[in-house]
Amino acid sequence: MKRPNFYLFFLIIVARYLGSCTSASKEMLLPTGCKTDDTLYVVSYTSDVVPIFESNCYACHGSTSHDNSGVNLQDTTVLNHYIENGQLLANITQTPGTDYDPMPKNAAKLDTCEISIIHQWIRQGYPQN
Repeated sequence: MKRPNFYLFFLIIVARYLGSCTSASKEMLLPTGCKTDDTLYVVSYTSDVVPIFESNCYACHGSTSHDNSGVNLQDTTVLNHYIENGQLLANITQTPGTDYDPMPKNAAKLDTCEISIIHQWIRQGYPQN
């Protein structure tokens, strides 16, 4: 007698679990305009990453900046160095306990979507596409 109740309870739990996530679209789960998805979206350096850098970084760290502190993020050799040593992500995520300055300096932190796009691009091998 107790066995059928267990199966019924188990089926109800499984049905609720399966139904809870399948109806949510990607747009509902991510901020508007955020294209990242850990398994599907291939981030483009040119169309996804560069606009973030243009809006938030190149004013101080671009090729025409007079005060780039020796860090020109438009130079891919320099950019790759900062990616490989972990400084770029530490700067933009403003990770506490690191020796890196939070960036952008004297400005609001990049939003979650922008950080996610850059992080996804780095995980994908930071191609210059």
